[in-house]
Amino acid sequence: EEAHLDPAIETWLLSSFTHNEMQWDKKKKSFRQAVNGIMWVIRLKKMSAGRTLKRSSTVLMHDESVDELARLSSWSEFSIFRLAEAVTNPLGVVTTAVIRCRGLHHIFPINMSKLSIFTHAIAGAYVTNPYHNALHGADVLQTSHVMMNDKAFAYLADLEILSAAFAAACHDVGHSGVTNSYRVTEMDEGAITYNDISVNENMHCAITYQTLQKDENNWLCDFSPEQQRAVRKHFIDIVLSTDMADHFKKLAAFNSAVQENGPRPSQWENKGLVLQLLVHGSDLSNVSKAKFTGLQWADRVLKEFFAQGDLERDAGRPISPMCDRFTVSKAKSQIGFVDFIVKPTFVALSSVCDLQEALDNLDKYRSHWSEKLEKEQVED
Repeated sequence: EEAHLDPAIETWLLSSFTHNEMQWDKKKKSFRQAVNGIMWVIRLKKMSAGRTLKRSSTVLMHDESVDELARLSSWSEFSIFRLAEAVTNPLGVVTTAVIRCRGLHHIFPINMSKLSIFTHAIAGAYVTNPYHNALHGADVLQTSHVMMNDKAFAYLADLEILSAAFAAACHDVGHSGVTNSYRVTEMDEGAITYNDISVNENMHCAITYQTLQKDENNWLCDFSPEQQRAVRKHFIDIVLSTDMADHFKKLAAFNSAVQENGPRPSQWENKGLVLQLLVHGSDLSNVSKAKFTGLQWADRVLKEFFAQGDLERDAGRPISPMCDRFTVSKAKSQIGFVDFIVKPTFVALSSVCDLQEALDNLDKYRSHWSEKLEKEQVED
């Protein structure tokens, strides 16, 4: 009320980022990692010298992809859209690049051949939605990678880093382009299977491990049983934490941990909370990137929302918040998303790591939509 939030945006925020159903009670990168990253880019440049195309089981690479991967650890300069124009499987390319850049293939017995086959299978299991697709998975992985480069996360164990990267890459696999609420109302197979609880997120975990169960895909095959169990636990915890209905609860828990234990997560009792909010924040990060990137993702997510709204309209059901193509204000939706979801998340994360670049980008993105909204209001 104090923020004079548009009622439609308020309803969307409450229905999407809490478990309320349309109601609201008013009351440091190491030297080794750096060297590995540089050597990886050098090898790629040699592979694609003279713009010669090179084919592997999952990718098609040339100069543009190498140039883009040289920016892999940049928050604003890397573009998943440019990479997608240069390779056939961006998810596979980014996954391999992150593993090699961080030297994880030297630390763990990762079967790189099987990893390549696995990422190809996972990319194929992603649905070709406008937003929730393999490109989004690759984007969230790259963003998580950049965030984990901050010296504040130097305490993270290598297995935790690997698990977070794994979860980021696969966190939306199989997403059908509709929300959990839509699936629960439909009482579809997933809603029945998972008892209406985090239907999409439980499905993402299941599809990932069903894919991993096939011998040709099992890149974890040479890990010890203890390591495999630890990776699975981290993976499930992180992916389930991306359920937007748990957003405010997770954010409150994180802020409480900062207040009670200080800004050094290495000293927290619940260190898993950091990994969860890190990947969840990466999942929300589109609007904190370069403006042209954020605008492309905004078009994509609204296209997906509107498609759900069309299904609901055709079925004679109430249209979910932010899903009615005839009433939604794009400018208001983006301003509300920044002000009430993304910025508070990044402010919270910035208490333990440096996210000034992301916060600056957020302000520019919001200013863009504020100007658009002012023009809309003048025209009305």
